[in-house]
Amino acid sequence: MNISIKLYNIDEPVGMMPGMAINNIISNIGGKLIEAGLVTNPPQNLKSHGIYYLRAIRGGQEAESIWIDDGCSVTCVCFNLSDDKGWIMTEAGPVAGYNLTIPTEIKKVA
Repeated sequence: MNISIKLYNIDEPVGMMPGMAINNIISNIGGKLIEAGLVTNPPQNLKSHGIYYLRAIRGGQEAESIWIDDGCSVTCVCFNLSDDKGWIMTEAGPVAGYNLTIPTEIKKVA
């Protein structure tokens, strides 16, 4: 799955809903936010959900992750650690029925 992401300027307010989701994610995973954005080409069944991309660093390790905000909770569906293992699907993704596949290419635009 190719993913397009509109990156936020994290030095400026991003709006209430994305801001709440991003703050929730960072408070759960810890670390320092490096960049965050909104997936602009979600699968058809997820068009009504916010799908966020985050890159953060914690304990010297950098990680990327994709999160789905269904309006009640924010769930990590896949992540990529800086250990060269590539993207890994979490158990929560398939269990929640999101049908989101592992990213094969990520295109970021500011």
